[in-house]
Amino acid sequence: MVVFAWFAAAALAALSSTRQSRQVDELVGEPLTRRDQEREVAAARLIRALLSPEETGFPRHYEFRLFLMDKAAGRLLPAFESEGIDDAPEGWAPNQGATGLAWSANTRVLVRGAAVSDETHGLSPAQRKRYTKLQVVAAMPVRTVRDRVIAVLSVSSDNDDGFLDLPEAILAHLELAEVIARILIDILGGHE
Repeated sequence: MVVFAWFAAAALAALSSTRQSRQVDELVGEPLTRRDQEREVAAARLIRALLSPEETGFPRHYEFRLFLMDKAAGRLLPAFESEGIDDAPEGWAPNQGATGLAWSANTRVLVRGAAVSDETHGLSPAQRKRYTKLQVVAAMPVRTVRDRVIAVLSVSSDNDDGFLDLPEAILAHLELAEVIARILIDILGGHE
């Protein structure tokens, strides 16, 4: 009899806990969803502001793109771009192009000249055609404090003026990647 009473009490407690949990979810569910949406908007605005020519310190002819890994597609897909870029690329596989190489190698990759758009870095025929006008691309991994790559920040131009070789350009690219890492992790709670 005592065991039956104990099971009845345990079942009643579990049922009450489940009902209470559901009520709490109903009370905070909408505000939590709204908070998550606000975080996404804030992160997008901050990243776009960081990638503006005024903030980057790069000459205006350079374009930035932030790529995040889409696990389902197995590709790095563009998540944010410099203002004014209309045609989003289809993304990069790991080890493909400067962006895919930076992801896989966890290091900055600089590609210039014909290698930007030829078969050197595994570009498809469509990609080679699409990027024939580009003259220089630099891709910087965006990393956690434990050095795990969570995104890639690429910068490209059809005018290779040598700027991407300068120590201050390399440092600025690295700093942008570090700030973006903080936004992805601290504001969005990860990078997914």
